[in-house]
Amino acid sequence: MGQPGAISGVVTDGVSRRPIPGALVLLSDLKVKVSAGTVTDSKGRFVFTGLPASQGYRFRAWKSGFYNIGMGQGDAMPVLGEPRVLLPLAENQWRQNADVVLWPFGTIGGIVADEEGEPVVGVPVRVMTRIAAGGTDQWAEGPAATTDDRGIYRIDHLRRGTYVVHLPNVQSTVPPGTTPAVVAGMLPGIVQRNKGIVPSQFGLDLRGTWLALGQFAVPPPIDGPLRAYPPVFYPGSRSLQGAVAVELADGEHRSSIDFALQPVPTVSVSGRVIGPPSALAGLVVRLLPADSPVEHRNSEHGTALVSEDGTFMFLGVPQGGYTLSAQSSTNELRLPGSNLVRTPGLLPQGSMSFSSSASGVMSFESASRHGATGYFARTAVVVSDQDVTDVVLELSAGATISGRVVKEGEPPLRDLVYVRLSGTGEPTLVVTPSTQVVPEAAAAPGRFVIRDVPHGNYVIDANSMTAPSLVVKSIIGPDGDYADRPLQVMPGADIPELVITLTDRPATLRGVVRDRDGAVVPHAAVILFPADRRGWSHFGLSPSRIKSVLAADREGYTLSRLRAGAYLVVATDLAQASAWHDTRFLEAAAAVATPVTLDWGASTVLNLTRQQVIVR
Repeated sequence: MGQPGAISGVVTDGVSRRPIPGALVLLSDLKVKVSAGTVTDSKGRFVFTGLPASQGYRFRAWKSGFYNIGMGQGDAMPVLGEPRVLLPLAENQWRQNADVVLWPFGTIGGIVADEEGEPVVGVPVRVMTRIAAGGTDQWAEGPAATTDDRGIYRIDHLRRGTYVVHLPNVQSTVPPGTTPAVVAGMLPGIVQRNKGIVPSQFGLDLRGTWLALGQFAVPPPIDGPLRAYPPVFYPGSRSLQGAVAVELADGEHRSSIDFALQPVPTVSVSGRVIGPPSALAGLVVRLLPADSPVEHRNSEHGTALVSEDGTFMFLGVPQGGYTLSAQSSTNELRLPGSNLVRTPGLLPQGSMSFSSSASGVMSFESASRHGATGYFARTAVVVSDQDVTDVVLELSAGATISGRVVKEGEPPLRDLVYVRLSGTGEPTLVVTPSTQVVPEAAAAPGRFVIRDVPHGNYVIDANSMTAPSLVVKSIIGPDGDYADRPLQVMPGADIPELVITLTDRPATLRGVVRDRDGAVVPHAAVILFPADRRGWSHFGLSPSRIKSVLAADREGYTLSRLRAGAYLVVATDLAQASAWHDTRFLEAAAAVATPVTLDWGASTVLNLTRQQVIVR
């Protein structure tokens, strides 16, 4: 065995610049059978000794009340587009100055009062923020808090950024006889594990429709029309466009972000959904503000669970313009800690993670009804001071995309391949479940079918977990090659006979990163993106031509599984490793990036100079 080495550094507060005692620092490399942790001393120092040589130790630091960017940003699980922080170590090497900067979380708080100035107890308040994701600007749901018995709320674990503070109020109606489990948005398996115990549900039986209560604020009843508190955006706007954003610095605690609720008279909106019986059962119709760019759960004014005969009713609807949306599932971007109220009839179906340089690790989550089918409908409705009746929503079927996966050259395809669609549109990205392709299936070798695809534009990707060297070379469809452009899906218009060709001859790009004086830099982010500007936006959550990786000392960087073509590549600060989601970053990076052309099966060496990328 070679001589052991050591890694040491200091953990400091990014705001005060003071050392942070008691921070947990973790180091691991399963290849050399090392997994260790230590706690920083009173001066924020840590050291790992007796370490065998490694091509790269996983490294991270953590302290309650702080978050990190740059060194130590690696997470327990890899996320889309997010490189891991690796620390190579040679024999008998002492790697000093493996320093970490942690940044303190901030908070936003205030008071929620009713029209009499009395505290409103037990209602949720949340924040939203605009982020760059998939080459478009998207609204992401942030953490939420619940008011206490004094009407006070406090939302913590907030990074520096710009937030819109929102007091939601969703009027949820369900047909009579709906089970409490469905009203609570609980999966049948969860109910079984709880031995049939579900949260108590409160509500009102109005006109034969059950108005679920207990999640949001309800004004005192009076004679006359039903009243409701409409959703409010700080400082008192009924719409997102009228909100005043709250700017939050690292470690800043903003108070007095208060709300004063005012009840308004409401009417009902009712109608019928027309479609196959299988599509009607358990379908949820959502009442969205017509001018809202957000379609996340809890951004709507109301939800209505459709009856078996297709009828639905919304209660407590204030005057205004709305969009009625009926579909089997919803999708949303969420910041860590954003615990949202569940929607009756919609069940959590899964999530995936990716990283945004401004907001850290994000989750893309979906919810759908049990046994959902791919039908959807939308229509506009204007509400005045009279009930709205006889609204008709006619369901359209989602599309089916099918084809086959083949491999270029010999040997033929023998590995399992997964085909996935990633939506490129606004206001909400869409990711379809992966479809497994069995290359040697007797009936249909290499065939794939993706059903119930909502209308929109999608990028297509295919990969194999057992053969990671396989990459997409071409995707031939009815109108040419879709490997580098989105596929447009129209309602009910099936797209058959796509041919996805994979190759095991991807391109590779490697090199080292130096500073302007020629010295090799300890760490940098290397980002590769297409020279064609059309690939800088609307590329979905996992683009095939944008890659990010870390460069470490003389080991440098390696970008593998690349497709041939013309690219730009830039080495920049580690904190910008995930900034490629933002088109504005790619615009700035292009000015200082190095052009490179990659060929199939070729390995290219390109040494880089670390650049400063400033996004205006």
